[in-house]
Order: sequence, then structure tokens, then C-alpha cells
Amino acid sequence: MLIYCRFALVVISFILLGCSGSDDSSEEVNLPPVIELQAPSSALSLEQLTITAQVTDPENDSVSLSWQLTSNAGFSMSLENTTELNYLVPFTKIDTAYTVTLLAEDSQGNQTTLSSEFTVAALAVDFSLPFGAVTQRHIDVEANIRNIATENLSYQWRVSQGSEYPLIEPESRRVRFYAAKGLTEDYNPDSSPEYRRGLGITEEMQLTFSISHEGETLNFDKAFTIQPIQKVPEWPLHTVPAKDSVAKGLANNVIQANAEQSDNCLNKDNAVKHNFDFNQDGVDDIFCSSYTYYSNLYFYLSNVSSTDEITYTESILIGKRRRLVGNAELIDLNQDGIPVLVLVVGTNLISFSFDASTLSMVEKELIDLDYYPESYQLAEKDGTLSMAIEIYDHLDLGKYLIYQIKALIFDIKEPELRKTNEISIAYCMECWVQSAIINDLGGQTGDELIIVHSELRVNGPTGHNSKLNVVSPDYTKVIEFGAFHTVYQEDIDNDSTLELVGFTEAYWGGGQSSYGLKLLLSLDQNEEPLNIVLKSYYNDILFDYAAVPNEIDINQDGKLDKYFKNKHIDNYYKKMDLIHVYRLADSDREVLIARTPYGVPIDDFIGLADMNNDGYLDIKFGHINDNQEVVTSWLENEAGYPFE
Repeated sequence: MLIYCRFALVVISFILLGCSGSDDSSEEVNLPPVIELQAPSSALSLEQLTITAQVTDPENDSVSLSWQLTSNAGFSMSLENTTELNYLVPFTKIDTAYTVTLLAEDSQGNQTTLSSEFTVAALAVDFSLPFGAVTQRHIDVEANIRNIATENLSYQWRVSQGSEYPLIEPESRRVRFYAAKGLTEDYNPDSSPEYRRGLGITEEMQLTFSISHEGETLNFDKAFTIQPIQKVPEWPLHTVPAKDSVAKGLANNVIQANAEQSDNCLNKDNAVKHNFDFNQDGVDDIFCSSYTYYSNLYFYLSNVSSTDEITYTESILIGKRRRLVGNAELIDLNQDGIPVLVLVVGTNLISFSFDASTLSMVEKELIDLDYYPESYQLAEKDGTLSMAIEIYDHLDLGKYLIYQIKALIFDIKEPELRKTNEISIAYCMECWVQSAIINDLGGQTGDELIIVHSELRVNGPTGHNSKLNVVSPDYTKVIEFGAFHTVYQEDIDNDSTLELVGFTEAYWGGGQSSYGLKLLLSLDQNEEPLNIVLKSYYNDILFDYAAVPNEIDINQDGKLDKYFKNKHIDNYYKKMDLIHVYRLADSDREVLIARTPYGVPIDDFIGLADMNNDGYLDIKFGHINDNQEVVTSWLENEAGYPFE
């Protein structure tokens, strides 16, 4: 029994000894750092990126950090021992993929790596031609920049292909230039210069738009084609029913004032006015007469109150008379700087002068003309008063009434007006004196008296001819220039001297064509007509032999601009359109607006208004009736074309 116990004790001892031993595999493992990245998935050029990391170590061991930023464009950068990576994305014209990698290593040598990717879209520019690239128009090119994170940029435009047109505002996102080349589908380079239409059919252009930032520059190109005149958009023409045609307000700048008596003339649109500040109060006084067959002659004396309110005192100088004041002129008869109003009443040439003591006008008969004028025009220069007069002549030429145009010359240097010359100019049927001008015609012989008289056409196109005759300085010779559609004065060479300009006839039909010319009219050394072609229908694509401009402040800058409706004929009188054009004040550029089928009604005024409430200014046409606009038609500005 004892032996058994001893054996058991030995066994138990071995068991206990075995239980009290140790094993190294039971020690704790040191864990690597933990990384959390805050990084974008996309970015823009010139965007300032900040990529942050939150790094923790389970045993709070010290940790070192290594950043790596790379791109598929070959970019690479490294950064050590910081929890954030700052990066300014550069300009790029290609899509770029970036990878950011952070390696964290603790003091026990344990490492963790985490990566994130983001893309940078290529910096892009979208170009727009908002109103169409057509010749003789302002062409606007706008650059819309995409995928960029800042506005702190510099811009520059240049013409990289095509004509070197001057660029307006080349340091902005929108550039403008005037397409000055005359492009037309009628262009024929084989024609002689005087019969060549325009300068070509189209023009290829390319603009380069540069974006710069802190010395870095990216260039973007925009190529486009400038189209011929026929491609100018056609604007819809709307007619206005009579019941809807009246709109309040005047189309032109008329005098707004209160008259002590009823306003019979002052604010009437169909009135002829002659202005001068007779009472020296800083406001013009006004002669006024309705432009009708029978009319009164009114005088409006201005009155300025202490509060600068302007009123007028109305007086009637002459009662109802036939053809009274339409051709009257303010003339300095006394050569003292104060004009008098000179006009014809009956057979008498009379004047109205201002009496400062009574603040009224005094009538005086100057001379009996011995003629009852059907029409007349007056012109004065250097103490000589010239008068072109149309009278009924008693020549018996069958069933036609015959009129004669005469020139009467008066000396105003003496106390009493004295007629010094009288010369016959022409005989005509159904005619009237249009204008009398004193001009040094060509600078060869001195001041000539230029008389333009209009005659109704008997044959040919409807309308009238303007006949031009020139009286020599000694009043002994009449020089005939022939017939024109229109004759007027214009400062051709911008030297402050008015030259004489004439438009020739132009019509198409019956297989025959006579094309219009704009001529500089003068005399040569032998006092013979010398006509220099300034413009021709053939080689000026915006030329209209009979364009009469309306005045309108089309760009809303307080200055009256010119508005033209020009005839345009395609393929030698097969198709006729109206080309609508404007010329800003102080500018010689004729700018295309739109095209319409020929037949826009004749109008007394042109205005701008949003006729259909779409936010765009349209063009309205009409006439004035009792100080109200009567709108008869309007052109719809569908695409928002800017009037500037």
C-alpha cells in the first residue's frame, strides 16, 4: 500500500511541475498605424487642394508619414511628416488622373499604406457667336471658360488668321470687331473694278484667346467664316391693326413746355420751326408754322422762371395764308449777328425782326418781287441774298401748264434791299424749287449759286427728277448738270467744308438697267461739270441711291444716330430686299441689322420698343397723329440683337 502512494506522489509531482512551466507564444503583438484620408474625387484647374490624414497607432507609438502625389501626366511630388498635403492644381488642357498615397510607419517598424484617386478635367473654352458672323456687322465672340476655380485671370484676344480688324475690348472674355470687308454672293473677280460687287464671297477668320495666370498662359483658337451680305438674318415683319396702332409719346425730341395761350404749333410734329434766342435768356425763341397748304405764322417767346421753368408766350404774326413759311429762312440782313425771318407773303419779300423794348416781332416789307411764287428757296452769303423762285409762265404750249425757275439776286449791304440781278434758269412742267445753295463749287471760280428744282416724271419710274443748275459768280451763265434723284451737301473729306453730292437715277426693268452712282459734283477750270464717282451700286454692297435716313438714338447714348433702309437687288434685279442699316453718331460705319422683303411701309418715325414683351428691343415704324405715335408695323428682334 505504501509503495502505491509513493508512485502516485511522484506522478502528481510531475504533473505539478508540468503546470508551473511558461510559453513565449502567449506575448502581445504590436499593431501598425491606422490611416483615414480626406481627399476629393475631382478638382479644377487652379483649385487649391488640401488633403488631410488622421493617423492613429494602437500602442501610441511614434509614427512617421510619407506622402506621394503622382499623375498620369508625369507629375510627382513627395512630402514628409505632415498630416496634410497642400497642392495648387495647375493649368491643364488634358484630363489628368492623380493618385495620392500616404505611408505611415510606427517606431516598431510597422507600416500602413492608403491611396486615393481624383481627376482634374481639362480646362476648356466654349466659344459663341451670338449674333452671326456676317459682313458689315459687329461680330461678337464670347469665351465661356469651364473647369477653372478662380476668376483671378488675365485674358487677351488676337487675330491669328484673316484680316487684321481692330478688336474692341481684347482684354475681356468677350471681344468685338467690325467686319469691314464687303462680301457678297454677287462677287465676280473677273469684272472690271467699277462693276465688281464686293470683295469676295466669304472670309475665313481665326481668333486666339489666351488665358494667363502668374506667368503661365494657355491658348485656345476659334475659327469661323464671315458670310456675305445675303446671309444677314431676315427679321419677321408684323403689321399693327388700326385699333392697336396708337401708342402714347412722341418719336422725336420735341419741345415740352407750357404756352400761355393754346399750343397751336409748338408741339406739332408736322411743323416747321426756326429757332434763335432773341431775348437772350438762354432758351431759343421759335418761329413756327404748320407744314400745310394754308397756315398761320406763330412766334413763341420763351420765359424762364426763377425755378428754371420754361414757358412760352404765343403770338400770331400772320393769319391763314397759302404756302406761308415752309421756305422761310433766318438771315442776318443787318450784318449785326441778330437774324431776321425772311419769307414771301403774296408778291412781297418781308422780314420779322425782334424789338427788345416791346419784346415783340416787327414786320417790314423788304421789296416787291413782281412775281407770285409757287415755290422758293433763300440763301445768303457775304451780304448777297439769293433767291430761287418758281413762277407760272404764260407760254402757250398746248395743254400743259408751264413754269419757269428764276434766280433773283439782292444786295443787303445797303439800308434798303436792292435787286441787282435776275436770270432765267429753266422751264418745266409740274415742278418746284427744292433748294438754293451758295457754294464754292470745286474752288475754281468762286461762289456759285446752286439751284435744285424737282420735276414730276412724265415717263419712266414713278417719282421725280431733281434738276441741278449752277449760276456763275457773275450771274451771266447757267451751267446745267442734268437730272439726279437727290442732291444735297455733305462733308466728304471731313475738313468742315460741305461739298455738293448727287445721286443718279437707278431702276431695273424691261431688260434695261441703269445703276445708281453717288457723285461729287464740281466744276473744272473751264466751268464745265466735273463729276467724281464716290460710290457705285456695283461696288458698294450697302449703297442705296435714294436712302433717306431716319434719326434715332439706337444705342441709347443720348445722340441721334442714322437709320437706313437700303434696297438690295440680287442677281441683277431678280430679287429685291430691304437691308436695314444703322450708323452711330460720330461714326462712318454702316452696320447691318436685318433683312426684310421689299415693301416695308413708308414711315415718319422709327423707334425701339419691346413690342412682344420677350425682353428684346424691336424696331417699330409709323407716323405721328396729334402728338401720338401711330405704329403701323414692327420688325421682331428674335435673337436679341444688341443695338450698340
